[in-house]
Amino acid sequence: MISSLSLIVVFFISLGITQLVRNLTLKKNLLDVPNDRSSHKVSTPRGGGIGIVISFLLSIVYLWYEHLISLPLFAALAGAMLPVALVGLWDDFGSISQKWRFFVHIFAASWVVYWLQEPVVIPLWGHQILLDNYIETLLLIVTLVWIINLYNFMDGIDGLAGTEAVFVALAGGLLISGWDHLKDSLLYFYLVAATLGFLYWNWPPAKIFMGDVASGTLGIVLATFAVSTSTLNSQINIWSWAILFSLFWVDATFTLLRRMSRNEKWYSAHCSHAYQHAARKWGHLKTTNGFNLINGLWLFPLAALAKYFPNWGSLILLVSIAPLIGLAV
Repeated sequence: MISSLSLIVVFFISLGITQLVRNLTLKKNLLDVPNDRSSHKVSTPRGGGIGIVISFLLSIVYLWYEHLISLPLFAALAGAMLPVALVGLWDDFGSISQKWRFFVHIFAASWVVYWLQEPVVIPLWGHQILLDNYIETLLLIVTLVWIINLYNFMDGIDGLAGTEAVFVALAGGLLISGWDHLKDSLLYFYLVAATLGFLYWNWPPAKIFMGDVASGTLGIVLATFAVSTSTLNSQINIWSWAILFSLFWVDATFTLLRRMSRNEKWYSAHCSHAYQHAARKWGHLKTTNGFNLINGLWLFPLAALAKYFPNWGSLILLVSIAPLIGLAV
């Protein structure tokens, strides 16, 4: 009962803060004005993701105070979230160089790896591969930086980034705890509640946009969830997380590689992601709901399969992303 009530409280905190930000940005005329790279046609307030950041930060403080999450996990989340959110907020309402953004993202990823010192384990054909040497740790940091940025790239149409966070956190929490031990996944469900409070305002047609303040933050939070639970004695493995998150990383990675192969400025703003093409053809609502259907009907069952058959996880991942690559093409 207490857990259910606290989730409702987190939802309404996020809902209320998002409304306050919307009212303030409308009053100050801090709007996202459409341009030739935009997927929207109406000037819309931005920075609504502040509601997600504050409500989820309060959630992890509560969980740590009640000894429901460990100090290393609390420190990893809080210490990574804050700088990523602050640099994103700066970019939403001001201007910051790519160099400083990149530096902050490297710091946040390194901070997570430092606090979560138990190495990530990759089950593969009966073997347990531990990512515990310097080169593998560096590759893990680079991966986390990429996740922060790809989440920002994928926040381009109404409701998409928010519903992806809800799906990955909810599905991950259910796979870790099962229906009988839902309290073990309160951390994940708090992120769901915080994001749903924002989604009320961001659902197509959006009344406010998430902004970099939350898109990068959601990326590092979800990545931290994956790193913290993909260890030797965890109830879930890295394959399940990769499958749950595959719609985002397949689209973002495919688009990046295609732009690089064409000698385009891959680091510059553009509107050539697969989901952006889909939104122009079918609209924001149908595209976002299409993502939701693929997540729920295709990726979640395969992620569950990878949990129970971890040594086959790499093959299950390939099966899961094959049609997604086809869709991107």
